[in-house]
Amino acid sequence: MSMATRIKKREYENGIIPSKEQRYREGIRMWCNYWRQNPSRLVEDYFGYSGLHLFQKIILHLMFKSSTFFYLASRGQGKSYLIAWFMICYCVLYPNVKIIIASSTRKQSGLIVREKILKELMKYPNVKKEIKEWKDSLNEVNVTFYNGSTIDVVVSNENARGFRSQINIYEEFVKIDKDVHEKVLKRFKSTDRLAKYKDNPKYKKYQSNETNKDLYISSCSYESNWSWRIIKNSLKEMANGNDYGVIALPYPISVYEGITKRK
Repeated sequence: MSMATRIKKREYENGIIPSKEQRYREGIRMWCNYWRQNPSRLVEDYFGYSGLHLFQKIILHLMFKSSTFFYLASRGQGKSYLIAWFMICYCVLYPNVKIIIASSTRKQSGLIVREKILKELMKYPNVKKEIKEWKDSLNEVNVTFYNGSTIDVVVSNENARGFRSQINIYEEFVKIDKDVHEKVLKRFKSTDRLAKYKDNPKYKKYQSNETNKDLYISSCSYESNWSWRIIKNSLKEMANGNDYGVIALPYPISVYEGITKRK
């Protein structure tokens, strides 16, 4: 009969055992750091959804790591569902972050919040537990989290001025007007995230390595579209090892993964 293995107790600095609250906070810090590096594991471990395909996990990881990211995809790859998971994960892991999702029409951009987050992802208890309130009306669609993070839906036109964000998501960006993109939407990202630790005078001048993000999600278009130049530049930056990401996936990937049927 084998003997039970003795569990080695954790050794604390100076032999001082931290309080229950201190251990709780340390646990949160460790898990948040882990999930920030592995967002797909947050989806599985905390939210309880295990249906992400490998290519979707890779894209989710690139969204977290890139300051500028392009995802060009054919229909049937679950783009909207993946964007919804990204927004939920990022809002939970980064308190007080402001995310803007923009599209050429309110119906298109509001669809992700209305159909994917409110109707589908809210079915998962831990997703519902993180969301404080939401608005879903003709003129206003947004989600507010208990930790202060927000998701706002805007239409890409001149009337969208005045919003502030750290992350802009351009849904079907090939249909967004170039001037509105440059003169209105991109200027939302004028402030950094208001992290609570900066309220502590000790960290008042601390420079975080967090970067604001532009995420472009769309089906493909023609080289004559204004976005083609930005895509090429982003591809060069990614090849040079900078925090840019470009990924283009054709129709066969969704057939191979069983997401859609061969037609």
